Amino acid sequence: MATLLAPACSAGHKGDDTTPPKVRTDHSTTGAAAAALVDAGPAAGTLGESWHVDTRPPADSSDPQVFRRLVDGELIVGTVTGVDAYDAGTGRARWHYREPGRKVTGYAETSGSLVVMTADPDLARGSSRWTGLATATGRVRWTSARPGYQLTSGGLDVAAGQGVLPVLPVSGSGVRGVDASTGRTRWIRPVAEHGCKTPIIDQLGAQDTDGSLFALREECAGHVRVLALDPATGTVRWAHDADRRAVTVVRRGIALIDDIKGVTVVAANGHDVVAGRPCPAPCRFAVTGEHAVVTSASQALAVDLTSGKVTARPLLAPYGALAVAGDEVYGVRGHLGQGGVRLLPAALDAIDPAAGTVRTGPAPFALAEQPGDAGERAVPWIAVAGRRLYAGYSVSGLFRTTSYDTTKAGSPGELGGIPQSDWPDACAVAPGYKAASPPVTPAVSVGSVALHDLSCAYRLAGDTNASLDIAWVAPTPDDAHRLLTVDAQAQPVQVDGADEAYAYPSPPVLWFRAGRFVMRIDQTGLDARALASAAAKHLRTH
Repeated sequence: MATLLAPACSAGHKGDDTTPPKVRTDHSTTGAAAAALVDAGPAAGTLGESWHVDTRPPADSSDPQVFRRLVDGELIVGTVTGVDAYDAGTGRARWHYREPGRKVTGYAETSGSLVVMTADPDLARGSSRWTGLATATGRVRWTSARPGYQLTSGGLDVAAGQGVLPVLPVSGSGVRGVDASTGRTRWIRPVAEHGCKTPIIDQLGAQDTDGSLFALREECAGHVRVLALDPATGTVRWAHDADRRAVTVVRRGIALIDDIKGVTVVAANGHDVVAGRPCPAPCRFAVTGEHAVVTSASQALAVDLTSGKVTARPLLAPYGALAVAGDEVYGVRGHLGQGGVRLLPAALDAIDPAAGTVRTGPAPFALAEQPGDAGERAVPWIAVAGRRLYAGYSVSGLFRTTSYDTTKAGSPGELGGIPQSDWPDACAVAPGYKAASPPVTPAVSVGSVALHDLSCAYRLAGDTNASLDIAWVAPTPDDAHRLLTVDAQAQPVQVDGADEAYAYPSPPVLWFRAGRFVMRIDQTGLDARALASAAAKHLRTH
């Protein structure tokens, strides 16, 4: 989503009638549009990978950036070197666009158009070029020199909505709406009131919008206001007081203004629905139907946009990203369950704010929250459509985008469709070893489901204890293998009977897998590996 306004590369073009520089392109197109995706999330159960695509950032990039969009049955992935479109159902490549030797400075997607903004690597004056592509086919619709300053995320994501890109002219005042399908100016509006201004530098960090409204920060002799612009006409829908550090998040025509006083939810008519609520970072916002969801580091708020009623519930861990499908808001949290043992998968919650319910289940990946954890370091982007979950993250320096669908539906969905009876007693998986006395294991709850006996302290040589945890039981060995990802700190080690094993040095943690069972021991020495071997061999025969 677009989050702030920054200057594009050069400052020489004053209108959209200036001839753009001629460039060499690497460009392919396709014919018919991709099949549309149904507006629904995945069924409860275990999610498995259906396909993934990898995108390589420039080798010399110190701050690699990626643009992702799921739109019109396509997954669009762009970096500073170019953009590729894939069929969102199959993962097959559909079209691509690059300008070899040049740098992409931004992408704007709206209403069937993708605008690619490029410049020479040194961002030289006069080198900027905007190219409008049809998202369905990748065909070029228009080219132009840069007509002004675009609203961008500070990365590659440029604000656009209802077929329009908002642009602040290089010189002069007001805002210009550029038609994304033609490159022509659709409207020009002097939005600031008399005695006020909307300076470019003061827009930095000012908004994160899905394009349903554009937000500008207006300064008026000692006070600041947020202006909400209608993308189709440039008309100011409403204005709201804020402070100089305020960030405005817009979803489906509803705005969240986050400033020093807390967060304010502003309805489409400009009226406050909620005001002054604290939202400790990370603060996330989503809207579906007549309800908004606001999440923070410690709680989630469901806001009825009609009545203003707010329902709060605590969060065990914050959501890294939110996505909407149908009437539900989907969020990914760091780990599944609550209790004395940390289960391996991240949690995927489906929130129905109208019904006041939350459906929790395992995400198809793990998230490492602290040293010694298995899993990905971060999954900063998710989307939900076509009864699938799409997730974007980094793997070995590559941008990976993966499509997941439900491979095993069933109950309990909280455990990915695996019955509680399939989970072994941790104190009964290592023949020949004695459990420390007394074996005390607190229950782990996932929604309404409770698991018991997931941890056991075993006595090793030298009268020392090692704690063995059952971290997950997957439907298949392949499902378990995909969950058990580790970073460069973990070293592969030999554990007889295990399919794979990894040791973290500090703190010492031994992860190992036997078939569909993933386990963890809080030591990594030879005695701990012998314990792991006994457990792995036992579970292979049971």
